Order: sequence, then structure tokens, then C-alpha cells
Amino acid sequence: VSRNINLKRIDFQMHREKIIEELKKSTAISLLKIRLGSEYKHFLKQLILEGVVKLMETEIIIVSQTKDKDLILSLLDDIQIEYKEFVNLNLKKDLTIKISISDKKFLKEEDMGGVILYTNNYRTSFDNTLKSRLNLVFESSMPDIRRHIFK
Repeated sequence: VSRNINLKRIDFQMHREKIIEELKKSTAISLLKIRLGSEYKHFLKQLILEGVVKLMETEIIIVSQTKDKDLILSLLDDIQIEYKEFVNLNLKKDLTIKISISDKKFLKEEDMGGVILYTNNYRTSFDNTLKSRLNLVFESSMPDIRRHIFK
């Protein structure tokens, strides 16, 4: 009897995990639509700015997908200006930042876009890929997801 109960419990957990994984895949597809849409440029700029502000270093190396390199290059001047304004306004400092794009490392297709920012010769990083953001949201929202799906 207890073995049957245990087997049913395991079956239920496997079914629940399958539903959650399907939800995550569906969300990833929605993120890819953003990636392909016109709003991706603004989104990418915000991802880079967030990382630059969190790292707060004078030299940043951006690792992206090869297909995003030109888009990022077109954003660098605006990012540097906005970073300088942010630091001046919030820290009352006049800091400049040197941002470069890596020619050695690139994100994989499975990262879905976004960037990883590095400082200190690749020793410190800030992962702001769409995949890492998706995983972070799912991890932090899992109790709510389970509560709403499995009432």
C-alpha cells in the first residue's frame, strides 16, 4: 500500500515538473519573439546599462552573440553617456567608462540573446543573458507558479 502511494506521489511530481518545464519553454519562445522584434534594441541597451551600473568599473568587456555585435556597437555612445549621467547624479562623481566588445568569446544560441559583462580581465562577470534572466525569474517565482497552477 505505501509503495503504491509513493509511486503515485512520484508520478504526480514528474507530471508537475513536466508542466513547469513546458511553461518555461513557452516563456522562452515569447522571449525569442522579443529578441526578434523592434524593442530588442532598447531592451539590450537596458541590459547593458544594468550590468555596467552593477559592476561599477572603468573598463567593461561585453560578450554577446555575433549577430548582436553591430547593434551593440550602435548603442555604446548612448550607454556611456547615460552611465556618466547616472553616476554623476547618484554618486556625484565624474566617471567615464571604456566599453569594448569581445572578439574572442561569444554567447551561444541557447543563451537566447542579451549579454555577459566582464571586468578585471574576465575575472568578474555579470550574466544578463535572456536565458539567465528567464532562469532567475522562474527560480524566484516558483512558489507562486506552483500555487497558481496546482491549486
